[in-house]
Amino acid sequence: FKQKTAYEIMPSLVGSEMCIRDRPKGVAVVIDANHQCMSTRGVHKTESSTITSRMLGTFRSDNKAREEFINLIHSPKNY
Repeated sequence: FKQKTAYEIMPSLVGSEMCIRDRPKGVAVVIDANHQCMSTRGVHKTESSTITSRMLGTFRSDNKAREEFINLIHSPKNY
């Protein structure tokens, strides 16, 4: 089997730690990472990125809460 990479594991580690430490009703972790190996070596794809996520608690069980979170992170930033 293929060993998971750091960017695949990180959302689970962050989400689990937040649940243990803070005991929230829900945790949503989304990581958008640029791959330096793709942009500096080989194919030179500068816009290459991978998005990984982990939804726990309310964000996993409540479709409305999950949808609201996803809409918020995709909304335009005005700062």
